[in-house]
Amino acid sequence: MGFPWPKQRKDVVPSCTVHPTEQLLYCECCDLVFCQQCQATVINKKCTQHTVIPFSIALKRMSEIVVYRAKGRLRALDQAHECVSQEIDQLDKNVDKILDQINSTFQVRSFVPCLAEIQLG
Repeated sequence: MGFPWPKQRKDVVPSCTVHPTEQLLYCECCDLVFCQQCQATVINKKCTQHTVIPFSIALKRMSEIVVYRAKGRLRALDQAHECVSQEIDQLDKNVDKILDQINSTFQVRSFVPCLAEIQLG
């Protein structure tokens, strides 16, 4: 028996391994993850001043981007599948047409000797 309320996904945001009580931050500039206390020790030559957002927000944004891209890929795959299906249908029709032509040719060739016998006979 199911529960009367819809199942909801609970987002779990990891915490710093060095400082377990600290929430993680994400630097959009240098693409690194760290907590507030670790921020002073994070040195990146490309990033002189960190542009940080909460890691939970970064995860949500990245998840949305992944879902958006996946949907685009699915649409492309659906279109490719449709094209392949149409090609298969066309090939099947071509096979049927060629088989009909082959059968007609053999029927004519087998009919010609019979016709010659009737005319000679």
